[in-house]
Amino acid sequence: MSGHALVGRSALTAAGLVAAIAAVAMTVRLAGATSTVRSSLAFEFSRPPASPEEALAVAAGNVRLAGAMLLAALLVGLRPEIRPALDIVIGALAGLNATIAGVALAAYGTRLLKAVVTHAPLEFAAFAVAGGAYVSARQDPLDGGQLIAAAAASSLLVAAAAVLETYIQIGAGP
Repeated sequence: MSGHALVGRSALTAAGLVAAIAAVAMTVRLAGATSTVRSSLAFEFSRPPASPEEALAVAAGNVRLAGAMLLAALLVGLRPEIRPALDIVIGALAGLNATIAGVALAAYGTRLLKAVVTHAPLEFAAFAVAGGAYVSARQDPLDGGQLIAAAAASSLLVAAAAVLETYIQIGAGP
């Protein structure tokens, strides 16, 4: 598989996630549940401590999700017979995270977008790369170089996002 195919599948993964998040947000808004959801979520938008420990904690949480998708990309190439189970797991992870993001977006709108504007695009890109690697590997196993490239790109994006989330907090605070 070419690097271009992997990039294309990562872009399609990103587009699918954006569509799912938007669909959930619109559903919550059209159902008139925005204030109920906002009360249930009760986001504080507080500023986390700007420390290396906080950045590592943020990165660790996000690298687990990206890592799960990359591990699935490796496994589906090694053991194609487990693809149906991996499809369910990866689909559930993507669906759950898109639902959470969509519900939060519906509840908080621009306030949420201001709070995540610096780091969310990088996190999103990291997850799209990892998800694109899985989608690609479902069709044609990735070679070691492709998997390493996807893992490196995802990891760098997660690390950069964690630093931005921790140290550059545009929309956080009261």
